[in-house]
Amino acid sequence: MLSPKRTFSLQRVCKHFIAVSAAFLSLTSGQNLASDFNKECVQDVNCHLPDCFCANNTQGPLTVAAQNRPQIVALSFSDAVNERNFGYYIEMLRSGWKNSNGCPVSLTLFVPDPWTNYTMVQKLWLEGAEIASFGKSGYSQSSYHYKTLSRELLEEEIGGQKDNFVIKAKIPPDAIKGFRMPYFESGSDEMLDVLKEEGYTYDSTLLVNRQTLQEAPSWPATFTYEWPFACKHGRCPTSNHSSLWEVCVCLNVGCLNGFHGFLLRPDGEGRTTSEIRHLR
Repeated sequence: MLSPKRTFSLQRVCKHFIAVSAAFLSLTSGQNLASDFNKECVQDVNCHLPDCFCANNTQGPLTVAAQNRPQIVALSFSDAVNERNFGYYIEMLRSGWKNSNGCPVSLTLFVPDPWTNYTMVQKLWLEGAEIASFGKSGYSQSSYHYKTLSRELLEEEIGGQKDNFVIKAKIPPDAIKGFRMPYFESGSDEMLDVLKEEGYTYDSTLLVNRQTLQEAPSWPATFTYEWPFACKHGRCPTSNHSSLWEVCVCLNVGCLNGFHGFLLRPDGEGRTTSEIRHLR
């Protein structure tokens, strides 16, 4: 039997992940993070929660049998918020669905500037949705645009859209924590530097492609050490960015054209996007 499902925004997934992990590991104060980016990351040796988690750690933060772990489902959507989708988001937020701890279901919206209604963005945020950045330009620019961004343009894409949320949607700047680059085109070190400067907590751009359902899942991780997965879109970071987390995007197994959601079950099995539509 599956453990109770919990549906969170990505920001709440990260927060919950760090808090629960820290409680189980009983960390002592004063631990120093390793600064050598090219060293192998070894959890609990040179990488300690809540400040560091190894991207190569496939076991997760808890020594709990897989069948006893709660299922965590993160709902995220990338593109403009307007009259075409506002009703669907409101319906989800007001569905009455509850997590096993009694908290309401939430979702993360990665929102760009073009075609976005900021009054609707504000209403969704007040309803409990996490608002994150999809860059200022979103899909109005080609993937080539994001492959060749200068430092100045990165600041405009990342900082400029955060300003839009603050000015146009009246959302406090410290509530904007997440970022996803359009087309999953990672800007590597400069992008992560700008995210840190602009006060972001996590990125959700890098892709992890699981070839089979039997492969171990990926967990949120920090950029304290070298990223162990191939970066087929954009560039992998080449230096330490230990204050930032990566909530990687797992590609649907067997997906060849485009990117689709994948629901991972605690027992290692999975459901495809078409099956997810029939879940309640």
